[in-house]
Amino acid sequence: MIIPNNIDKRRELIINELSKYRNKSINCPCLGNVPIIINAESIDEIAHHAAKSKMSTTAAIRLERCIKKSTFYKMHLPKNNKQKTAFKFIFLYELHSETAYGTSKIMIGVRNNAKFLQYCITII
Repeated sequence: MIIPNNIDKRRELIINELSKYRNKSINCPCLGNVPIIINAESIDEIAHHAAKSKMSTTAAIRLERCIKKSTFYKMHLPKNNKQKTAFKFIFLYELHSETAYGTSKIMIGVRNNAKFLQYCITII
């Protein structure tokens, strides 16, 4: 797949490619096969950040593969108000996945109802 040079076109590509996951989940082996939910907010957040570079766009459109091949890196508390208020996360997992185009950083937020929500993916 050819990744566009234009950031707005990359954002559109990510949204179109990830729409098949909307309101579905992907089991994450490194977190004990818990289901990671992908919702409209997740897709918007991924598209916003991952569209900034071609490599992050590539990681985003391969989200399922990256989640399934990820390894635990660290866990931390929400760093900003959006993570706390808009997404209602009580803590976040940072996972890494080695790919041919670099190491992807996958952020998984956990809510107090024990739901795991895909938050962001970028190349570090």
